[in-house]
Amino acid sequence: MKVKGGMIPIVGHIMSVLGLASASLFWGCTSHTESKPQEESSIKVLGLLYGQYVGQHMGRPPQDEQAFRSFVQKQTAFLQQFHIDSPDQVFKSARDGEPYAVIYGDASKVGQLSGAPVIAWEKKGVGGRRYVANSLGAVKEVTDEEFKQLVPASE
Repeated sequence: MKVKGGMIPIVGHIMSVLGLASASLFWGCTSHTESKPQEESSIKVLGLLYGQYVGQHMGRPPQDEQAFRSFVQKQTAFLQQFHIDSPDQVFKSARDGEPYAVIYGDASKVGQLSGAPVIAWEKKGVGGRRYVANSLGAVKEVTDEEFKQLVPASE
């Protein structure tokens, strides 16, 4: 079929431009994500997995560490996407060397981070700052003062 001055060449040009724009956004996001510190990405994965657990268990969080660890150990393909070789890496901060504190059961006594409850945090952190994560995978490095407001029951 031969088209003279019709819409098909314009649509093709628009699709090419959109394809290039999408590719540049993808590459921009990829390079930014790869530069994040490992300690932030491991707590991010912990938060994402926690959210998956809740989603697969009718909105209920894990009751204890054993239940959550059992779930995480079965998520090998998900862990590999984040270059995590062992489920144990998800539960320990590379910065302070401590296991992350994780909320099991009722999370009503903690604050919100980006619209979802804080579910994990570094126990000590570094230099008066620590990472906190919510069940959507949002991560924020907070000061000790901010932490006390987000997680008042931890002290």
